[in-house]
Amino acid sequence: AVVPQWITPSVKETILVSNSHSGSLFEVGQHGFSHSNRSTRGRYCEFGEDRAYSEQIADIQKGQSILQSHFSGCWASAFSPPYHAFDENTLAALDACQFKIF
Repeated sequence: AVVPQWITPSVKETILVSNSHSGSLFEVGQHGFSHSNRSTRGRYCEFGEDRAYSEQIADIQKGQSILQSHFSGCWASAFSPPYHAFDENTLAALDACQFKIF
């Protein structure tokens, strides 16, 4: 899984070249958006109860758009939340964005 905000030209090239050399054996999934801690309660989380649905879906959509544009040939509709932290709003946002794997 790739953190969309961490993609640089060299990261993109490494992923695409590696996938090309492997015969397209892997797909790219989304690992949050920025992998930043948004918690105010002590447990690390980027997504979860400290963030409203509108904030979560905005970050999920931005990340999805970045990954689809960079990795259209190997994009997987998969999402893994940083710190494995999420709530019902996260799940609703992922459903709205049509993610298939969580």
